Amino acid sequence: MWHKCVLISLLLFIGIIGIGLKMMEGENIARSHKREIKLLTQYMSTRGLIPTEIFNLNKEGSFTAHVYHNKKCDGGWLISPMFRNSEAVSLFTRQGVYSNYPMGPVFYLLGGKTYEAFPDLGLWLSQKTNAVKYIIGLSDSSTAPVFAMRQFGHCQKENKL
Repeated sequence: MWHKCVLISLLLFIGIIGIGLKMMEGENIARSHKREIKLLTQYMSTRGLIPTEIFNLNKEGSFTAHVYHNKKCDGGWLISPMFRNSEAVSLFTRQGVYSNYPMGPVFYLLGGKTYEAFPDLGLWLSQKTNAVKYIIGLSDSSTAPVFAMRQFGHCQKENKL
């Protein structure tokens, strides 16, 4: 009888640790995304693009797009940190927010490199694994998020990054 109690207690303890690690990973990824957005904003400002707004792409508010407008013409970039590959499939396919603008193709940014398709799943998962290593102290850097980027507006030739 006491074996069952010990086993149940052990399983509950492992479950609580797993949930705690998952919550810490989520917080770390969110902090990393904020830091990356700050660096991205600095980079965009050197290109004449200024942040103008942030809007939610889902009802929960966990999936946001950052809008950068060009100072010289009517256009800019929509940029969003990615959390799951499934979100990448539907990203910016609806043009509801900027329906009056012509839209460019979606491309992805991971670790300073751009991709025309969502980065290799193994590459993306290695970034997630790095976040867990950072949480438990096995790595000195956190995760680098995948960003989806899409141009909009009438000055797409001027908006090259």
